[in-house]
Amino acid sequence: MNITTPDIRKNGSDKRGHDMYKWLAILLVVLGIVFAITAVSLLPERIHLHPAADYGVLVGGVTGILFSLAGLFLLLQNLNDQAKNFVKSQIESRFVELVRIQRQNSSEIAIKDKEGKKIFITLLRELYLCIEVVEGLKARHQIGDEDILNLGYLAFFYGAIGPLSEEIITNKIAKTRYPHLAPELIKAFKEKRKTIARNKFSYLIFDGHQSQLGNYFRHLYQSVSYMNEAQYFKYPEKYASVKMLRAQLSTQEQILLFFNSISTLGQAWELDEKIKDDNGKLITKYNLLTNIPQGFVRFADPRAIYAGITFEGMGKSDARRKLEKRYK
Repeated sequence: MNITTPDIRKNGSDKRGHDMYKWLAILLVVLGIVFAITAVSLLPERIHLHPAADYGVLVGGVTGILFSLAGLFLLLQNLNDQAKNFVKSQIESRFVELVRIQRQNSSEIAIKDKEGKKIFITLLRELYLCIEVVEGLKARHQIGDEDILNLGYLAFFYGAIGPLSEEIITNKIAKTRYPHLAPELIKAFKEKRKTIARNKFSYLIFDGHQSQLGNYFRHLYQSVSYMNEAQYFKYPEKYASVKMLRAQLSTQEQILLFFNSISTLGQAWELDEKIKDDNGKLITKYNLLTNIPQGFVRFADPRAIYAGITFEGMGKSDARRKLEKRYK
C-alpha cells in the first residue's frame, strides 16, 4: 500500500536564516542602547533647558524607532517560529501515517497459509536456499562472494523458475560479470526444487516475491528517506522518528533488509558509489540493522559490511560518535 506524501521537505532555503529576525531585533536593541548612552555622554555639563529638551526628543525618537523595529522583528520571528512548528507537525503526522502503512504492508504479506510476521521466517529460509544454489556454481565459474549474495537475492526476488521469472533473471544476470550463467543457474534451481520435501514449504519455491516485497521495500525506503530529508528536524529528532519505524521490523525483516541493501536492487540504501555524503547512507545513519544478533545471519556478516552501526549489545564506538557529529 502506498500513499502520496506532501512536499514539505527541504526546498533549498537556508535554514540558518530562520533566526534572522531574532538577531536583527537584538542588534537594533543594542544599537538603541549604545546610541542613547553615547548621546547622553556627549551632553555638555551645562545646557539650556530648551535645547536639552529638543535633544532629548531627538534621542528618544531615534531609540524609540530602533526599539519599535526590534519589536516588529520579534513579532516576525514569532510568526516564523509558528510556521516552522506547523511544518514540523505536518511532517510528524505524515511520518506516523507512513509507519502505520509499513506495519500494514508487513501484515498483508501472505503466501498460502502463512501471513504477516511469520512469513518472513519462511522467506528467509528460501533466500538461503537461493544463495546455496548459486554457491554450488562458485568453483566452476569463479563467482565472487559478493556476486553469490547478489545473484542469490535476485533469484529469490524475481524467481528463477517459470517463463516470466526465467526471462527476468536472464536479463538481470546479463548485466553482471557472468552474462552466460543464466541457463545453468536456472537448471540448478529446477534441480534443487526437486530435492526439497513438500512439507518444508507450503508454496512453490523459486517463483519469486517481487509482487509483495517490491512494494514493501519501496515504502520502507521512502519512509526513511522522507524523515531523513525532513526540514527543521535535527539528527536526534530524525533518529527518534526512524527508530519508531525500525521497531516495527522483526529480526527476520531486518535480515532481509540487509540482503536487499547489499544487492544491486537496494544499493540506494547506502552502498551505491554515487552516495558520497554520510547523511545519505541510511542503513548506518539510522542503525537500521541494529537488532540482528551476532552470528545470526548465514553467508554474510552485517557487522563487517556495516561497521558504523551500533549493534544491539555493543557500546557506541569512537568512530560512531564521530559519524553522529557529521549527521544532520
